[in-house]
Amino acid sequence: QQLPLSLQQLAAKRLAAHWQYRLQLFGPLKCFLPMTLTGAASDDLVALSEGFINLLPKKDSNGRRIIYFNVSQMYSKNRSRESTIRAFWYLLHIISQDPI
Repeated sequence: QQLPLSLQQLAAKRLAAHWQYRLQLFGPLKCFLPMTLTGAASDDLVALSEGFINLLPKKDSNGRRIIYFNVSQMYSKNRSRESTIRAFWYLLHIISQDPI
């Protein structure tokens, strides 16, 4: 009978999955660069500037950052699906760095 994975093993699997997906999405040249506008997200400036996804300047009542999606601009001929996902990844990274 197999024992359940420990919390450490589950965390390691999740971390490995994160880097595998990041490698798939950003490619080998950008995957391990810092998640900045001049690093890993440098190819996605168009996606970030089109306004389909925005980080609002104000926080909610609990101090959390707010992401606004403009669904009318969700699909664009100016950017790929992958660029859209990378832009979202970048904003999630920025939010994760913000203290609550």
